[in-house]
Amino acid sequence: MSAKLIVLAWVVLFLPVGFAENLPKSFIVATDNAELFYLKNGEPDGLEHLPKGVQITAENQIGKRVFTTYNGKPAYIRSEFLVSSQEFAVATEKADTAAREQIAKAAAAKMERDIGVLRTHVLDQKNSHLVSDYDQTISLFRKFLTAYPGSPYDGEVNNRIAEWQAERDQVASGLIKHDGEWMTQAEFDKSHREDWVRTLLQDAGGFFKQKNWPDAARKYNTVLELRPGGGAEVVARRQLAASLEAWRNTITKSPEKMNQELMQAQGVVKSEQEILKRAQENMNNQSAVTLGAGKEVAQAMGDLMRAENQLKQIQAGAELSKSQLTEITQIANHTGIAARPELAPTVITASSPVESADMMTQIADWFKQYWMIATGVALLGLFILSRILR
Repeated sequence: MSAKLIVLAWVVLFLPVGFAENLPKSFIVATDNAELFYLKNGEPDGLEHLPKGVQITAENQIGKRVFTTYNGKPAYIRSEFLVSSQEFAVATEKADTAAREQIAKAAAAKMERDIGVLRTHVLDQKNSHLVSDYDQTISLFRKFLTAYPGSPYDGEVNNRIAEWQAERDQVASGLIKHDGEWMTQAEFDKSHREDWVRTLLQDAGGFFKQKNWPDAARKYNTVLELRPGGGAEVVARRQLAASLEAWRNTITKSPEKMNQELMQAQGVVKSEQEILKRAQENMNNQSAVTLGAGKEVAQAMGDLMRAENQLKQIQAGAELSKSQLTEITQIANHTGIAARPELAPTVITASSPVESADMMTQIADWFKQYWMIATGVALLGLFILSRILR
């Protein structure tokens, strides 16, 4: 008698009666690529790798080997690859909970970043803005409320909307805030226009130096709205063109590329919805719900949530870029300025728009006030030169 048959006989003789009945009836494969060996005449005859979640009905166990019938064939699998149904359910629930928590943390982090950006939009205590500036800022506040309904910042954002709306209505009625005081357009034109133009040019120059192209463009646009004439208008028009071009260059994605990304993200969401639908139908069609089917549905739900969150982020970024491109086009069309590529070097190298604006304004103002003296001096010079040449 061979050694293998002797060992098998000892196992059969001393195996406790009812051992198989004391085993758990069902196990779940806990890892991917678990090795299952088929048996033929007591010897391994083939190998199959089982995926995680496969249910195994235990018939017997010897040592670390759990014997079963799989695909109609006797087989065994090592117990290290198996857990009970209850243990598998707990582990699956923990994994799903961790995935949901990760998604929630990512959404909360983005909300904190977005509210931080919104808090940078504060009313100027000294000067009012254009009606379009108020509308744009109020739109950003409302988009936050739509993106994060019921957030802890609802009260704060609604208060900010009310503040910006109240000042916007005053400007729309024809009032202007200058140096903290509200006045009519006529009152402003009478005493404050030149001061305001100078202040706007200084603010715009500061934004230009900081490469804050949107705010620089808006300030220079406001200067042109006031029609200051002279050197101030020349400088504002030149710097506005440079600011618009630089601003446009910061928007790296074209509308076509943004639309392509949106379509791709929408396709992913649709695909995940189909996968979830099939998983739910598969689970509903089974006579008894298995843990593998439940895990498949949970996994599909998690994947769909992540795809939808990614789509929302792409939509928000595309909407912001498109709104900025629209604003650039509106300013350029309104002022008759085309943001030309050849102005890009000016954007990089210009370093003192404020000083040049002040100097050109002063020269233009001097000529407006003392043009008669300047003309007389020029004529006298020509007379003296003609006498010398004789």
